[in-house]
Amino acid sequence: MWFPDFKIKAQAFFTHLGLSLIMGIFASIIVFGFWFPYPYREMAGGEDLFLLIMLVDICCGPLLTFVVFSNKKPRKELLRDLSVIGGVQLAALLYGIYAVSMARPVYIVFEVDRFRVVSAADIEQDELQYAPRDMQSLSLTGPTVIAARVPKTSDEDFVRAVELGMQGIEVSFQPRYWQPYVDKKEEVLKRVKPTAYLKRKNPDKLELISSAVKKTGLSESEIGYLPLQGRVQSDWVAFIDLQSMAVVGFANVDGF
Repeated sequence: MWFPDFKIKAQAFFTHLGLSLIMGIFASIIVFGFWFPYPYREMAGGEDLFLLIMLVDICCGPLLTFVVFSNKKPRKELLRDLSVIGGVQLAALLYGIYAVSMARPVYIVFEVDRFRVVSAADIEQDELQYAPRDMQSLSLTGPTVIAARVPKTSDEDFVRAVELGMQGIEVSFQPRYWQPYVDKKEEVLKRVKPTAYLKRKNPDKLELISSAVKKTGLSESEIGYLPLQGRVQSDWVAFIDLQSMAVVGFANVDGF
């Protein structure tokens, strides 16, 4: 009868769905716990990309199981069908996780008058050899704060840097211009803006700014801010401890 067949199909569907959800939970721990800590899951687009991949992967596998599952099939044929579905789903999941990993932020780079979030996909792997030795590997546990120098007209590769910039490849994306953040602290101090100015610019977001400042554990007079540009969103700021010049917090506010 049709109903018993539907019942066993539903059982197979929910069993597969449960297993898929477990895999999704483990994947989300890696993605949001290590690769996209707050606020980069929003700023760099990791959240939307991951959820899309999980929605497709988690739904398609169980649905295919529902379609092919039947207790009337020979066991060998049923195992073959389920193995193919599982293999395709696993391959799709691994490819999706790889795509998310390439979008992960690896550096926050101070560039002239702002910070820029740089993802693994923004960097040409062959160019990493030109970065300082301790910056030649890309982080798997959230971004590191560094700086980038602006090429001088006397540099041999100045014309190349200008051409790349015109193509949208900023110096932040070019490892040969990376420097330790500590080397640029004085320049950061010159560029940093007072939090009071941020409030004046955004009178409709006073509560959001005050809450973000409170989370830093410092007073408004002890911190300043610079604009923070992400891969997907640019209306963010990074708060900076005026004593140590360390990045101590973030807020979803237009800093320009």
